[in-house]
Amino acid sequence: MFRTFQQSCAVNACVQAAIALGACVVSAAELPEPWPAKVRELPDEVPASLAWGGFQVAVRALPNAAGRDEASPEYRFTVRNVSTGVVTTFLAPSAQGSVLERFGGYVQFELWTRGAAGSWARHLYRFAGGQYRCVRTDEFTETSPQNKENAVAATVPGRGEEPVYFVETRAPQSAPLR
Repeated sequence: MFRTFQQSCAVNACVQAAIALGACVVSAAELPEPWPAKVRELPDEVPASLAWGGFQVAVRALPNAAGRDEASPEYRFTVRNVSTGVVTTFLAPSAQGSVLERFGGYVQFELWTRGAAGSWARHLYRFAGGQYRCVRTDEFTETSPQNKENAVAATVPGRGEEPVYFVETRAPQSAPLR
């Protein structure tokens, strides 16, 4: 489901208000598509490996490149299809997240990153065009909205049960949502 121009303008106005006021409430009906179901949490410590649904996944932290902030390491994900033997690797800014249900025969990944001033981003990595890539980013804030009843909330893995609140969804231009 894609937004109409008017819906996009309304959401963009809400995002601008969120920047000015620190909170925004967006209904679940305005999200472009439901978030895929979680099937397994990624291990808390890296290096790590796990197997699920015919795939083996290994995650390891890469050494910090020159000039990279030590607080933002980069991670290499290696995904092996057990039945075909095909191995795919991709880099991501976080190893905090979950393995999600299959899409197009491949597992997907939910990876969380923390931004400034209580902001969080939930990234959807999907196998598309012969490689894994981020196809969707949902932005969240720790700032509690005035109307919690209509707020879309999520919890960040490894952070306890304290919710974060939905602000907007972005899709890279090179990666369609579907």
